[in-house]
Amino acid sequence: MTQDEYGKKLRQTIMAIAVKKYGWSYDEFHELLSEWGYPNSLRKMSIAQLKQLKGEIAGNPKYRYNDKWKLDSQGKYMWHIMKSIGWSRKRLTMLMLKRYKKMHWNLLEDKEKRQIINILKNYLKKGETNGK
Repeated sequence: MTQDEYGKKLRQTIMAIAVKKYGWSYDEFHELLSEWGYPNSLRKMSIAQLKQLKGEIAGNPKYRYNDKWKLDSQGKYMWHIMKSIGWSRKRLTMLMLKRYKKMHWNLLEDKEKRQIINILKNYLKKGETNGK
C-alpha cells in the first residue's frame, strides 16, 4: 500500500467514525477539526496527524462511553436539565467540544461543569424546549 493509499484509508476511517459513532455531519466535523487545532480538512493533514486524530476519536479510552465514565451526581443534574430543555447528547457534546474541547462530562473541570449547568439553566429560564 502506498503512502497515498494509506492516507486515503485513514481519512475514510476517520470520517466513518465521526459519522457513525458521534453522528457529526461533514461540516460539523470539519469545524471541530479547526477548533482542535488541526487543519480544517483531512486532506491537508500528514499521516502522523491522521493517526493521532484517529486515536483520539476511536482508540483513546478517555473518549469512550463506558462504566468508567458514569455521571456523578452533578452530571445527573446536568442531564436532567439537558433533557428538560429538549437537548440531545449530541448537542451537549458539541457545546462541550466548542467551549472546552472535551467530549465527555467527566473530562471537565469543576468550574467548567458549573458553567455548563449555568448555560443549560439559562436556556431553561428562557423556556427553550424545542431542542434546536
